[in-house]
Amino acid sequence: MKRIFLAGFFFMCLFIKNIMAQEIFYGHDKTVTRAEVAKMISFIYGDKKNILEAYKTREITFVDSDINNWFDKYLNFVVKKKIMAGVDKNKFEPEKYLNLSQAQILLDKINPENKIKIKIDEVNKNKFISYSLWVKLFLDLISDLDIKNIKQKEIISLATYKQNKEDILKDFLVSDKNYFCYEGIDFDFYNKKINVLLCGHEIMALLSYDDEFDVKFKILDVKDNRICVKNDLLKIYFLIDTVNLDKNKIKIGESYILKIKCGKIIDITESNNLDNRKKNQNQT
Repeated sequence: MKRIFLAGFFFMCLFIKNIMAQEIFYGHDKTVTRAEVAKMISFIYGDKKNILEAYKTREITFVDSDINNWFDKYLNFVVKKKIMAGVDKNKFEPEKYLNLSQAQILLDKINPENKIKIKIDEVNKNKFISYSLWVKLFLDLISDLDIKNIKQKEIISLATYKQNKEDILKDFLVSDKNYFCYEGIDFDFYNKKINVLLCGHEIMALLSYDDEFDVKFKILDVKDNRICVKNDLLKIYFLIDTVNLDKNKIKIGESYILKIKCGKIIDITESNNLDNRKKNQNQT
C-alpha cells in the first residue's frame, strides 16, 4: 500500500503518550485548517442530521464565514457546543492553520482527562500542526472517548463530481457500494481504494490509499482497449492491459471481478471464480 508522510512532521513526535502518524496522509506538506478541524470535531457531538438541525438557527456572525461556505454549518455547530470560538468577536479565521498550542487546548477541552500531550515549547508553540499529526491525535481522542459513530473504512472511489458533473452531486463520490460526501476535502482520489474516516456517509478525513483493488461489474461492451461496465450506481469505462488480457474471452452481459491497477484492468475473473483466484494467489 502506498503511503505518503508529510515532511516536517518528525519534529512534532515527542509525546507523553506514544504517538506516531502511521498510514495518514493528505497531500504533500499539508497543514490542517481551523475549518477542517471544526468539521471533524462536530462529528464527535452528532451526525450530519444534528449539524444541519442546529444550523436552522444560525448563531455565528463572523465576517469571514457565511452560508455560502461549506464550513459555515460546522463553525456554527462547534461554537454552539462551546468547543471552538473565534479568534475575536468578529473573526473565526476558518482557513487559517491550526497551531500546536491550539491543538493541545482543543484536545484537553474535548476530553478533560486527556493524556495526549504534545511537547510544546517557546520555539514551536505557534508552529502549524500537520494534517497527518492532527488526524492521528484525533483518532486517539475518539478512541479514548469511545466514540461509536466515527469509523475507519476502506472504500473504492470510482468517480467523483469532478469526473461526472451530470450524474454526481457536488462534493460527492460514487464507490463500489454507495455514495459518500467529501465536503471540505480537495478530493482527487478516484479509481483508488481509500482508507477514510467516516460518520455515516460523510468522509471526515483521508488516511491512506492503494492504486490496486478488486471490484465487481457487469460487462456492457468491449471495444479496442476499453471496457464499458456498470453496477447499480454507475456506468464507467476502464482501459485494458491488452498485453496480459485476452479480451475475446470476455462475455458481454456477464459479471466479472476486475482487478484494477492505476486505472487500468490488469486481470478479469468471473464472479464465481474469485475464490479460486485468491486461493491460487496465496499459493504462489
